[in-house]
Amino acid sequence: MEPLLNNRISAKQIFFLIVQTQIGIAVLTLPARVFAEAEWEGWISILIAGGFVQCLLILYISLVHRFKDHTFFTMTRILIGKPLSVVVNFSYFIYFLTVTILILTLYYRTIASWLFPETPKWIIMALIVSAAVFLVREDIHIIARFYTLVSCLLILIIGVQLTGYTAAQPLYLLPLGHIGIADYLKGADASLQAMLGFELILFIYPFIQGAKKEVTKISSYAIWFTIGVYVFSSVTAFLFFSPDEIVLVPNPVLYMLKAFTSPVVDRLDLIFISVWIISVTTSLMTYLFLASQYTQVIFSLKKRKSAVFYLGLLILFIALFFESNEAIDAFSEFVGNISYTFIVGIPFILLIIALVRKKPARGKEKAS
Repeated sequence: MEPLLNNRISAKQIFFLIVQTQIGIAVLTLPARVFAEAEWEGWISILIAGGFVQCLLILYISLVHRFKDHTFFTMTRILIGKPLSVVVNFSYFIYFLTVTILILTLYYRTIASWLFPETPKWIIMALIVSAAVFLVREDIHIIARFYTLVSCLLILIIGVQLTGYTAAQPLYLLPLGHIGIADYLKGADASLQAMLGFELILFIYPFIQGAKKEVTKISSYAIWFTIGVYVFSSVTAFLFFSPDEIVLVPNPVLYMLKAFTSPVVDRLDLIFISVWIISVTTSLMTYLFLASQYTQVIFSLKKRKSAVFYLGLLILFIALFFESNEAIDAFSEFVGNISYTFIVGIPFILLIIALVRKKPARGKEKAS
């Protein structure tokens, strides 16, 4: 069955969906992570990772366009049969939940350390989960409009970082080419988790109104916009902190903003976090939406509202068990490792099967 017309989104809205999903927690920590692997040439590693993501985007669209009237969860049934598709689809469902839980735990750690160290953990987490559940209960076109609306705040996220250039040292970026290819690739690997969110295209393609070429172009713009933001943030941090200093700060962007003072504005880090919270919420919303989409398709639900509510409770309950920084870091590393299976391995195998079997989409289904 054909997707409902009033649940369609324009090709232009996919830009904001991808950007708002990708830019979140990582904008704070990525400079330190890539520096640990590629030092001040980490921005080159980010560009390498961006090229890899662009290749994956082309792979994704080549796959889902062949089944453009089907959601991902029913496309797998067509390609690999019901028994295997049950395993694959449920695995993606668990993956969405784990990413959502990771976003929630990292969000809490930042908020607790910078803003509300004495506020109970469950209150901080419950607030963002409540906001996400309230919005994700709506249809995809409403979510897309919200993402479009709040994207103007990205200007502030980028703009406040310009204050770092008041104490920039260009020599901190030199020399270039002093590390090996392996180090660049390690930096690219560290960057890839920060770019998670582009796989969204696999699951919302049936909702998009637009030709394949237009969707590919706008999705590419979104990916490279995110990469541009990450490169800008990383280079700014590398220029502000010396190589000896940056290894000591886990959130270089926040420490850089905290150091800035003026007669007019003080504590830019707090202003930045206030806006950054919205970007984190949109990232969490996307993965919660994808998890609820699985329940709707698999259980043939007319609406996702009840599923979203119970999934929100489940995510909140599990996230409360992560207490120590060591546990959160280990969980983050685990999610980063398994993400390759879901963003590279499974889509690649499905595309190979589709090409070999030359199996076109048959029938139509409802996606809402």
